[in-house]
Amino acid sequence: MLKSQLETSILIPKGISISNNLPHQSFATKEELIKLIQQHTFDILVSNGCPFILPVKRLKKPHQIFINIHPSLLPSLKGAHPINGAILFNQPTGATCHIMNDNIDDGAIISQIQVYNSSNIPLKLLYQMCFLAEVEAFKKALKRNFSICSIQPVRKESYFTRTENLMHINFEDMDTHKIMQNIQAFCIKKQYAKIIFKHHIIPIYDAKIIKNTFLKKHFCNAVLNEIVMVYEDCILLNRDKVFLQLQIPSKYINILKIGINLAQKTNIYQTTPYIKATKQTEQKIFDFHYQKGSYVFSNRAIKSRINKSEYFDIASPYGFAGYYTNTSNLDFIQEALLQQEKKAQQENIIAEFIRFHPLCHFSQNFSQLLDLFQMEREVIEVTTNPQTRWQNYPSRIRSKIRKALRELSINQSYDAHQFHYLYTQTMKRNNAQNFYYFNLEYFQKLIKFKECILLEAKINGQTCGMAMFLYDDYTSYYHLGATSDSSIQNNINPMCGLFESFFQIASSKGIQSCILGGGRTSSKEDSLFLFKKQFSPILKPFYIGGKIYNQAIYQELCADYNNPFFLKYRFADNLSGGGG
Repeated sequence: MLKSQLETSILIPKGISISNNLPHQSFATKEELIKLIQQHTFDILVSNGCPFILPVKRLKKPHQIFINIHPSLLPSLKGAHPINGAILFNQPTGATCHIMNDNIDDGAIISQIQVYNSSNIPLKLLYQMCFLAEVEAFKKALKRNFSICSIQPVRKESYFTRTENLMHINFEDMDTHKIMQNIQAFCIKKQYAKIIFKHHIIPIYDAKIIKNTFLKKHFCNAVLNEIVMVYEDCILLNRDKVFLQLQIPSKYINILKIGINLAQKTNIYQTTPYIKATKQTEQKIFDFHYQKGSYVFSNRAIKSRINKSEYFDIASPYGFAGYYTNTSNLDFIQEALLQQEKKAQQENIIAEFIRFHPLCHFSQNFSQLLDLFQMEREVIEVTTNPQTRWQNYPSRIRSKIRKALRELSINQSYDAHQFHYLYTQTMKRNNAQNFYYFNLEYFQKLIKFKECILLEAKINGQTCGMAMFLYDDYTSYYHLGATSDSSIQNNINPMCGLFESFFQIASSKGIQSCILGGGRTSSKEDSLFLFKKQFSPILKPFYIGGKIYNQAIYQELCADYNNPFFLKYRFADNLSGGGG
């Protein structure tokens, strides 16, 4: 009946296959689609899965109807991926046929078909059920002659479009129920929730909660998130009171071995080689580790004597070291800090300054347990995903990057002498405080790390900029950089090319992001901060903390100083800042 009464034209995105060899036209861009719509004479436009938001008000003629079929019960779960959202947020779903306007999944509702979603329905089946519901919703709307429902559904408006971050399972701060929900919400080909381990991106095909008293007794000494068994294409992970069986591609079985803790990541700023490179000869490494059951707390810091006295203080190494813990249990954290305080007092340590990692999910759990805890500044995090990164770049920075990549020769370097010279000249040019100067030996040690990449930019054969980057299990970091006067003379910013070149390298290694750091000060108008902010809209809080272990001696040492630092006695009063 429809075929005899309706004349149809089919428009589909390029690369999408269509069954039955139906005649159709393809489009690659929004502009191409708009042009095709304008070329056709029609009464009703039906949109289903269109990747673009159409300017309906501009396109629609008085006699025309524009309708959209969306796989959710609008106004709930608007957005690109509502079926994922239905599982992730445990919401009912279905399909809606509605009048289109210029907004996303908006407009008066014509018809709805509900799918009775439940936790035992897998994502791949729910997709098919919603597709069937879309057909029914369209048929129902057609029978109504596309007239608007007199009573519009009353539901809470919500949006869901999946992101890479949501698909990454964070064993460190997600409970078991949330982990299962996230895995189920993306359990379909070309999606899948993922484990990020040693920069491998490992899809999770399936997951099951295992409750078994024998296993719990046998693996009673296993820590939280430790892999206790590996068999066929599965790993068995210890969780609080239960186990998680995760099915993964068999090629990754040799990577995820028994004894590995999927939540515990290596922070390069806490590694022995980095701390040894940072500390002075007379300084020592303070190493504290506390464990109770599956809960872990650890801290590595640099121990320094105070003015040739019998007293010491400790401080996180330069960068983002801070405390590590795998739990938000405040009783355990308080107990761990108490044990650390005993160790500190035994070693005549009077105070401690802490630099927390911006990606540490448990940093704020220390806020009520320290003598100082504050957000010192915001730092910029850049995704290394090429498509997302370039979408985030403003047009001005895109032009600068293209110019730098076009005119500069950028390669990896191992020349610590060249970098030390260029860096020192840059610090002098910027009138930097002594804190920001480093000796040659420091660079020579860092450059030997496999987790260190030094890039050099040249123009006309002359070095005009260099940048040092580090990476670890968490992310990557812009560590230090320098430019020469020649870059200014040639009206080119080598840092644009150096940053982009490293982002490409990081992406190729499976590293998800890069922390560029903040500005020279904590001000949001700081010129360096504003420059870095052009590369990403993502801001992360950088927290600092302080702990006093001997109140009387600490107060006595600080009494003669009036600066904003926690360890006041280590800085002159004419310095500004909020650090150590």
